[in-house]
Amino acid sequence: MESRGTLFFLHGWAAGPDVWAAQANCFSRWYKVIRFNYHKGIEDGLVCGDMSQYAMAALETINREPASRAFLVGWSMGALVAMELALLVPHKITGLVLIGATGRFTRAPGYCEGQPAALVKRMKKRLAQDPDRTLEDFCSRMFTREELAKGAGERFRQVILCPASRWTEKELAAGLDFLLRRDLRGHLGKINLPCLIIHGEGDEICPIGTGYYLHRNIAGSDFEFLPECGHAPFWSKAEIFNEKVGRWLDDLHR
Repeated sequence: MESRGTLFFLHGWAAGPDVWAAQANCFSRWYKVIRFNYHKGIEDGLVCGDMSQYAMAALETINREPASRAFLVGWSMGALVAMELALLVPHKITGLVLIGATGRFTRAPGYCEGQPAALVKRMKKRLAQDPDRTLEDFCSRMFTREELAKGAGERFRQVILCPASRWTEKELAAGLDFLLRRDLRGHLGKINLPCLIIHGEGDEICPIGTGYYLHRNIAGSDFEFLPECGHAPFWSKAEIFNEKVGRWLDDLHR
């Protein structure tokens, strides 16, 4: 079967490429699937020129995998990176899928949708004292009570705490610094690509208001919210998520 293009999956903070296993299994029938891993080798000082080091590393991967149709599927912090790339190299990208996404992770004057900056700073401080507990608490907040009862949080915790994919404390702290600094709100109107925004109704990490904000400010974007879902609908409701993304991609293909 002829490939319909390449899907580049960009994971979120503290996670890794293994979180996309259900999507890789589903979409590899029609697309080349690249699960990017950008948590290794990130140094302090995340901004290099006009691009974050995360975006620079992702762009290197995209350039090594030339495709006539390249789609970025970004989750949480990975969605920020995907939007950076959409602004910087739109000619290389065919479309965006943004999951649990935000244009700015923390609150600001006139913008109350994000997390309090003080909470993120406390989280960074706790990392130095007890990284395991910090990550476990983060995992618990990522899912709704219903999802936790069905084991989604425990399964996810096993993946991100696995030694093979574990972020170092330095990498975790650098990722939080990135989330504290990055603010794309003033540039969202410049994104001129097909865009699907998917948000869990019960997302506590990036509340659903951040998804609606993106939808209002990215012209022509499509918005899907998933009830009874937290921050990682691609994980806890993989079949439903894959069906929605697949239908959106099929529409673009036609």
